[in-house]
Amino acid sequence: MNKPLMLMLALPLAISSNFAIAKQPTFTDLFNRASSKAYSQTATNTLNSQFIIKYKAQASYNRSYSKNLDQEVQEFIKSFANNQSRASYANNAKIEYYRSMALDTNYVIKADKKLSDKEKKQIIKDLMATGKVEYVEEDKIFKPTMIPNDPHYGEQWSLGTGVGGMNVQKSWDKATGQGVTVAVVDTGVTDHSDVVNNVLTGYDFISNPWQANDSDGRDSDPFDNGDAVPFGICGTFNMSQPSSWHGTRVSGVISAQANNGIGMTGVAYNAKIVPVRVLGKCGGNMSDIIDGLVWASGGDVPNAPKNQNPADVINMSLGGGGGCGMAMQQAVNTANERGSIVVAAAGNESQNASMTSPASCQGVISVAATTKEGGLASYSNFGETVDISAPGGDINVETGDMIGVLTTSNEGYNEPVKGGHDYTQTVGTSFASPHVAGIVAQMLELRPNADYSDVLAVLQSTAKTPAGDCSKGCGAGIVDANAVLNKVLQINELPPTPKPTAMVKEFNKVSSGLWSWQRFDFTVPKGAKKVMVTTSGGSGNPSLMLQSNGKTSLFGSECKSNAKGTAEKCIIYNPQGTINIGLFASWTFNDVDVKVVTSF
Repeated sequence: MNKPLMLMLALPLAISSNFAIAKQPTFTDLFNRASSKAYSQTATNTLNSQFIIKYKAQASYNRSYSKNLDQEVQEFIKSFANNQSRASYANNAKIEYYRSMALDTNYVIKADKKLSDKEKKQIIKDLMATGKVEYVEEDKIFKPTMIPNDPHYGEQWSLGTGVGGMNVQKSWDKATGQGVTVAVVDTGVTDHSDVVNNVLTGYDFISNPWQANDSDGRDSDPFDNGDAVPFGICGTFNMSQPSSWHGTRVSGVISAQANNGIGMTGVAYNAKIVPVRVLGKCGGNMSDIIDGLVWASGGDVPNAPKNQNPADVINMSLGGGGGCGMAMQQAVNTANERGSIVVAAAGNESQNASMTSPASCQGVISVAATTKEGGLASYSNFGETVDISAPGGDINVETGDMIGVLTTSNEGYNEPVKGGHDYTQTVGTSFASPHVAGIVAQMLELRPNADYSDVLAVLQSTAKTPAGDCSKGCGAGIVDANAVLNKVLQINELPPTPKPTAMVKEFNKVSSGLWSWQRFDFTVPKGAKKVMVTTSGGSGNPSLMLQSNGKTSLFGSECKSNAKGTAEKCIIYNPQGTINIGLFASWTFNDVDVKVVTSF
């Protein structure tokens, strides 16, 4: 199963012109098209401030026919912009409707300028004060979770049997990812000959043409045109950066071909890759990333074709600060509902991973990075929200020496080089995450119907105890591919264990005076897949809110429902721990019944 590594870097590898991606143009065609469309690096940065809103739509609207709803939202934003006193906004910034999103009644609005944090908070406050929106979030910029470096040769220690390895070599006689699809939500992919045969049809979800670096924004071409930027263009103190070829690097870790006489071997070298391009120059907007995540799992996105290869596994080697927002959590929930296993990098800020999205979202397998010596990498995020760890490599801060992860790349500095099929050492949680995604693909080859809870349980119960220091929190330990697949094979031989289909708990005749709360704590049973809370009966108008492992509040709850009357509904997918159920009396309510239904 093993194949020799290339002893040379930046080696041009020939590729036939009839090499096609699932009925799409060849990568040679895409390369030529990308080169002709690429913007110069000195083009004006148009990354102005954007926001995501969830509009309070009438129940009568059918999302499949949303033209009237879209028009209503546009009129609302136009009225908001005309009526607001914008003295507190930078240079009288104009707020405009931008586009609809894949999530029901979620929309992107934008300012025509960059706003300060104070100005953003004022706009969010003003929008919430209209009573027309359920929530408003800044459309944050997410970044690849990679630490750049110069390429040099190194062995694939991450796949081996050493203290920092994952025992992947021993697992290949059991599964190689055959028949499994992995979406790589990232910068797109280049024409690397060690990856291209495993690439299926993808999509480019970058809305901003400048950011996409391809002159036309969203399109059906997920080719990576490069994300190089000069000094200061992504912020006052941002250094100049060459193109990262980040999606190509992540794809190589997952599914670089085996036994083809070149390069390296991916963890799940027979799995197929669906490239979903969401990151470009200066990163990517959360709204584009959310649409890419929904599309990858098989969901509908306005004005985009249906994904013909819905992902079994979705890798997200990217992150943004501030923890998991409501829109991102909703997107993860929909992906889980469709059966996709979402794996995400815990982040490279050497801080608690609870402050990184999407890794901190419920229903995501959060991956920290470890070293060749089996300890937590110096840059890796950590803490209770980390589920598992995997090799990401590290750099010695004193000597500058690096022991990284070998993967595929492109030798272009700013723009992709045709035939520039490179191999490079790189470090970051960006490359810990695809190691786990590859092992999950191996698992799903053997047990296709496994869901998020099943996968996480096996990963954690078979993890290796770290040989190095992981006192800050590496999750259950370092993932062990061979132990994982042995466990799955054992499970497959056992008769199925009967599971309860649902459990019901009720809180009856609940009442509250104006502007007061009634709160209840609910302990989630082991193995629960979904908790749905509904209210009914009685009189008045309560607002229903849910929060996992915390206290419900008007502005920070995980799920909110504020319909007219007493009929409310909130759902949390993949619940864990304790759920705080809050009923807030925006108008006095009496004798309202609360029902909690847990599904397994």
